[in-house]
Amino acid sequence: MHEEEEWLKNQGEKSFMLIGYCNGKYEFEDVSPEKCQYKIDIPNYSGSKRKEYLQFLEQTGISIVDEYGGIVYLRKNKFEGLLELYTEDKEINKKIKKRYTHFIGNGLSRFCFGVFF
Repeated sequence: MHEEEEWLKNQGEKSFMLIGYCNGKYEFEDVSPEKCQYKIDIPNYSGSKRKEYLQFLEQTGISIVDEYGGIVYLRKNKFEGLLELYTEDKEINKKIKKRYTHFIGNGLSRFCFGVFF
């Protein structure tokens, strides 16, 4: 995930504003001369708490670009200040492992079901 954030950071420095993400495809818009900052977050909330968390981020000037597979793509104009989240890397890595374990388990169960039935 750090590599993806670094790549997005480089795109933002080139004045490319992320406007959408879906299934591994990024959609950008050229906003020269503005610069954008990006973060990827995996909120540990669901339902109304998740909605409140995302609304809080928007109130601080952070735009929610897109959500995909529990991952939230965040953007902030560099001119408006730093885009800072206070989630530790260890916590993010733990969430990623949990999510991938779920996807792999779900995929294996569907494969076995398909083979045997």
